[in-house]
Amino acid sequence: MEVYLEEDCTLTLSQLTDKVFERFGVKLSTSTEPSTCNNDANKVKRFRFAKALIEHQDDGDYIVCFDETNSNVFCMRSL
Repeated sequence: MEVYLEEDCTLTLSQLTDKVFERFGVKLSTSTEPSTCNNDANKVKRFRFAKALIEHQDDGDYIVCFDETNSNVFCMRSL
């Protein structure tokens, strides 16, 4: 893939996977993960959120989650 990019640095991921498939017969995935998704700052934020949520559940607080469909889900930990 490095050679392909050196020849044409404007190739997209889709075009690169096509070239690899033509040359080697191997199908590659083009899915990507945003760089902010798993950076250290966001991992810490998710950890703190999860810890606080578990503390609320342990305290017996009534927790309802609403998503983009406006459906609610009642969360309760079992023993």
